[in-house]
Amino acid sequence: MDDYIVLFGDELEISEYFYYWRKIWDNVKHRISYHETLEEKIRAIERCKKLEKIMRPKR
Repeated sequence: MDDYIVLFGDELEISEYFYYWRKIWDNVKHRISYHETLEEKIRAIERCKKLEKIMRPKR
């Protein structure tokens, strides 16, 4: 949504049309691309599982 090339139509009209969607994307993109690689994401998931085991109350 940040870098685009207008192939057809008026650039200003298209930019105004996608304004709403760019705002939504700006709100969520940091959540989606927090980890740069798949390996980082897998390590984060494994860390989360370990923390859940530690933090889970014992019954």
